[in-house]
Amino acid sequence: MKRNARLLLLIAVVGLSGCGGGSPQTTPPAIVVTITTAPPASLGVGGTAGVAATVVNDTANAGVQWSCTPSPPACGSFTLTSTASGASTTYTAPATAPAGGSAVIIATSVTDHAKNANASVMVVGIVVTLSTPPPTSLAGGGTASVAATVVNDTANAGVQWSCTPSSTCGSFTPPSTASGASTTYTAPAVAPAGGSAVIIATSVTDVTKNVQSAPVRITGTASNATLSGQYALLITAATGNQGISVTAASITVDGNGLITGGVEELISQGGSDILDAVTNGTYLIDPNGHGTMLIHTMLMETLTFSFVLTSPTHAVIIETDGTPASGTLDKQQPAGTGGFTAAQISGNYSFLMDGVDAVGTLNHMSVGGTFTADGIGALTSGTLDINNGGTLTTASFIGTFTAPDSNGHGMLFVNTLVINSGRRFEYYIISPKVLRLVENDAISLVGGSAYAQGSAGSTVAALSGKFVYQHHGWISPGPGRTVAAGQLSADGMGNVTTGVSDSNSGGLPTTVTKGTMVAGMYMISGSPSGTLNLTDAAGTSTFNLYLVDPALNILDPSNSSGGGGALLLHTDASVIGTGVLIPQVVSGSPTFSQNHGLNLINSITSLAFPNEIHLVGRLVSDGTANFTGTVDYGQNSFYSPPSAVTGNTLSGMFAADSVSPGHFTGSLTLASDPTNPLWFPFISPTISTFNVSYYQASSSQALVIQTDTSADAWGYLLQQQLP
Repeated sequence: MKRNARLLLLIAVVGLSGCGGGSPQTTPPAIVVTITTAPPASLGVGGTAGVAATVVNDTANAGVQWSCTPSPPACGSFTLTSTASGASTTYTAPATAPAGGSAVIIATSVTDHAKNANASVMVVGIVVTLSTPPPTSLAGGGTASVAATVVNDTANAGVQWSCTPSSTCGSFTPPSTASGASTTYTAPAVAPAGGSAVIIATSVTDVTKNVQSAPVRITGTASNATLSGQYALLITAATGNQGISVTAASITVDGNGLITGGVEELISQGGSDILDAVTNGTYLIDPNGHGTMLIHTMLMETLTFSFVLTSPTHAVIIETDGTPASGTLDKQQPAGTGGFTAAQISGNYSFLMDGVDAVGTLNHMSVGGTFTADGIGALTSGTLDINNGGTLTTASFIGTFTAPDSNGHGMLFVNTLVINSGRRFEYYIISPKVLRLVENDAISLVGGSAYAQGSAGSTVAALSGKFVYQHHGWISPGPGRTVAAGQLSADGMGNVTTGVSDSNSGGLPTTVTKGTMVAGMYMISGSPSGTLNLTDAAGTSTFNLYLVDPALNILDPSNSSGGGGALLLHTDASVIGTGVLIPQVVSGSPTFSQNHGLNLINSITSLAFPNEIHLVGRLVSDGTANFTGTVDYGQNSFYSPPSAVTGNTLSGMFAADSVSPGHFTGSLTLASDPTNPLWFPFISPTISTFNVSYYQASSSQALVIQTDTSADAWGYLLQQQLP
C-alpha cells in the first residue's frame, strides 16, 4: 500500500511540472530608482532646488519617498515628501550647514524600501566680506565709505552695520545696506579708549555671520603742543627771487608756541650765509594742523613760514616772506639723553640733490650717488654722479665727517680724483636713516637728502612689483621745466612691463602729454645702485637709480609704512633733474579718504619773466569724488608783495581710472583772490581751475601733476595722522 502511494505522488508531481504543454515561470525584474533631476553641487543655506527621481519595474507604480541625512532638520526638508515616479519636489537646504558641510538627498521606492538612489549637495553657509574696507586711520569726525558683500544669502537681506567699542566708536548712514551697497561711516569726534574703532558688518539673515575690519585709528586734533622738540627744515626754490636756493635749519620748539634755539643757513645764487644761530621765534597751530612760524636769527634775518602737519613728526612747509620755497619739517631723533652722536651716521646711504653749478655759467645741476660711513668719522667709500648742464660725470670718493653738534648738524668732506676735490656738504640728522644735505663750498649750490639703503639688495629682483614715480628737471635747451609722473610694474628681471603716465613741460603755454603707456628696462648688479631706461609721456629718459631701505618712507621718513623704492638721477642731456620711485600698494577700489596735506610747486624760467609759486594746504576728502580745504601760497616777490596769500579756499575732484587702479584724474580750483594780481597762471583775481592727475602709492600718499597748459605744477598729498 505504501509503495502505491509513492507512485501516485510522483505521477502527480510530474503532471504539475510538465503536463499540459505550459512554459516555465520567470522571476520579475527588480525595481530600480534613479535620480533624474539632481541638486546642484552646492547650495547656500536656506536655498532651494528642484529634484526628481524615476522608479522602473514598480508594478504598483507607488513612486518615491524623499529623505536626507544627517537626520532632518540638519540636512534640510522637502515640500513634497512623496512623489510619483518622475515628478519633482523642492529641496530646501538647512538654515545652517550640517556637520561636514554636506547633505545627502535620498529617493526611496515606496514599494521596495531596499531600493533607493542618492545625491550629495554641499550646503554653503553665509559669508560676509568687506568689499570696500575703511581706511587705516580717520580723523575725529571724519567720514569714509564702506561696503560689505554677502554671498549664499537666499533671503538677500543684506547687512547691519555696527562698531566697537560700542557707543564711542562712531555711526553709520544708513545703518543697514543691501549686499554690495555703501554706507558712510562717521568717526567719533573724540578717539575711543585704545585710540581705534573696529567696524563690523553682520548678515541680517544669520546674525552669527559677520566680518570685522582691521582697527581704524581715530586721529585727533592738533595744537601748539603737537610740535615739540627739535626739527630739521629743508626747503628749496628753483627760480625764486634769489635764483635757485636751498635753506636748511634745525629749530627747537617748546610745545607752547615758542622757538627757543637752533641754527639756519641759506645757499643761493644771491649769496650764501654762514651758519646762523636761531635766536627766537614763535609758531601757532590750529586744530586742523595748519600752522604759521616766525624765526629770528643772529644775523638779523626774519623768516616766515606756513605749514600743514601730517603727524607730530612731519609737516609740508613753504616760506611766505617773498622768497618762494617749499619742503619738509621733520622731527629729529637724538641718539638718547646724550644727544646726537657720530655713531648715528653709519652704514650705506643713497643720496640725491638739485641746484646749480656755482662756478662759471651757473648750469642747472643734479647730483646723486652712494656712500658708506663708519659711525666714527670716515666715509670709507662713495660714488658721486653729477649731471652738470647735460654732461654726466662719475667719480669714486672717500672722505670724512664731523660729529653732529647739539642741533644734529655736521659736515661731510668728500675728496675725489676726477671731480673738484674738497667738496663740503652740511648735514642735519633726522634719524640714523635720513640726513638732509646742502653743499656749501662755492663749487655747487645743491640740496637734498641721504637715505639708508638697508637690506635693499643688489640685484634686479630688488625692484619687483608696482610703483608710482615722479621726475622733474630743466629742459636743455628750453624755457622751463619738464615734470612727469606715472605708475609702472617691474617684473624683478629687469623689465618695466605696464604703466601709464603724464608729462608737462615748457613755458606758457606748456606742452602736455597725457595717458601715455610706460615701458623700459633696468639693471642692478653688484651694488645698491643701477640704471633705468624709461619711455613715458616725457619721452625716453635714462636714469641712475639708487635703492632705499625697504622700511624707509621717502616722502615721510618717520612714517613706518610705505617704505622702499629708489632715487632717480637724470643722466641724459635733454633733462637735468631728479625723481623718486615709490612702491604702490592699492587694492579693491582705490579712493582718497580723510584729510591730506598738499604741497605744489611750479616754476617758469625765462630771461624776461622768471616766476615761481609754492603752495601748501589741507584737503578733506569725502571718500568718493571731492576735496575741500584751504591753502596758503606765495610767489616770487619780484612780481608781488612779500606777503603770501593765506587761507584761500581750494576745492577739487578726483575720478578713478578703471583701467589703471591707483591712477586718478581730476582738477583743483582756487577761489577768487582779489588781493593778488594776475602774475601767475593759477593765482588770479577770478576763480582759477587747473587739471591734475593723481598717482596713488597707497591710501596715505599720492603724487600729483598738472595736466593742462596753464602751468606745470607738481607735488604730492600726504594723509594726516594727528594724535
